[in-house]
Amino acid sequence: GVQHAEMWFNQMVLQGLSPDIVSFKTMINTCSKANDLKKSVHWFQQMSMQGFRPNLLCFNFLLQCCVAVTDFEEATKWFHEIRSMDLTPNSITYNCMISTCIAAQKPREAMMWFDKMQKAGCE
Repeated sequence: GVQHAEMWFNQMVLQGLSPDIVSFKTMINTCSKANDLKKSVHWFQQMSMQGFRPNLLCFNFLLQCCVAVTDFEEATKWFHEIRSMDLTPNSITYNCMISTCIAAQKPREAMMWFDKMQKAGCE
């Protein structure tokens, strides 16, 4: 789980190895799969602080965690961050937004995101 991954990451650093974007993506994904949004965000921020530019996959991991913990506001924040970085959301991104709305019992917002997905040409 998360503790094992963090132990591995810290051991790697102690051995003098420099984490790369794959290392950080692995940490974000591991935390996301454990439904730990706080730690997912922590590792995302650490990645950025180390000078790595997050790609869409990193954001999608965060959004998948937002779905799992039913955090519509946080998902919306991250979606806007995707757009501010000039990344193009894909069908996974939009489906995470729709799923978060459904989990948060926001059917109107879910339809709005579905419309945005169709207008963006995603299926």
